[in-house]
Amino acid sequence: MGSERKPRPWCVALVFVVMLSCVQRISAQIKYSIPEEVKVGSVVGNVAKDLGLDVHSLEERGFRIVSGTKDALFEVNQNNGVLYVHMIIDRETVCESISPCMMNLKLVAENPMEIHYVGVEIIDVNDHSPSFYEEEKIFEIAETTPPGKRFQLPTARDPDMGINAVRVYKLNSNEHFSLQIRERGDEKVPLLVLQKSLDREKNSEHKLVLTALD
Repeated sequence: MGSERKPRPWCVALVFVVMLSCVQRISAQIKYSIPEEVKVGSVVGNVAKDLGLDVHSLEERGFRIVSGTKDALFEVNQNNGVLYVHMIIDRETVCESISPCMMNLKLVAENPMEIHYVGVEIIDVNDHSPSFYEEEKIFEIAETTPPGKRFQLPTARDPDMGINAVRVYKLNSNEHFSLQIRERGDEKVPLLVLQKSLDREKNSEHKLVLTALD
């Protein structure tokens, strides 16, 4: 007497099924990928079709993107369910050095309410050239410096990522210096190596050109 009744097993099971149903409805997710700098209007994918929605009812249900777009990078066409590029996307502006560059979109349809999450990865293209912060670097080297001495050169910066970043450095041909590259993580560091002893009386200045290629 007075003790609380334990819920019947079928009641617990019913609640559990309803919770699962809600989670599945909210967590549906699709991922697409597009290169940066594609033209406005370029198709990302037919998001309505991929989500299994009735294309003919999209406008009536107010199918739209409600969050996740920075400056409305993407829009969805309510007539056919196509997700398309709304403005030119520069990967380096949107994600800077973050990789992968993923735009997470939240889409809703009403009556009944459905929430879907879609990810769009922005793929880097080689649209930037390497550049040096310093246009000129001066080393004062004593003529008694032994061959083999190394001097670190300025590194070039390239906003592009991965295979589109700086790949190689080149040094103009000369008899006194060579170039050596040191790997530091994903970065390549150029080193100037003295190959032949210097003679100030013969040549008091050596002008070298370092080139970075991506």
